Amino acid sequence: ETNAGAELIERSCRSELPVADYIKSNTLKLISEITIATEILKKEIETS
Repeated sequence: ETNAGAELIERSCRSELPVADYIKSNTLKLISEITIATEILKKEIETS
């Protein structure tokens, strides 16, 4: 699965499609959402 993702990014870098940028921005968005969710969970655990 990882190889397929790497292959997709590699191919998009060579093509006109900004797939790599799309994946990068979505990944960063996902990471920030996970970080926020983790902080919320930590607070919930601390207050309980």
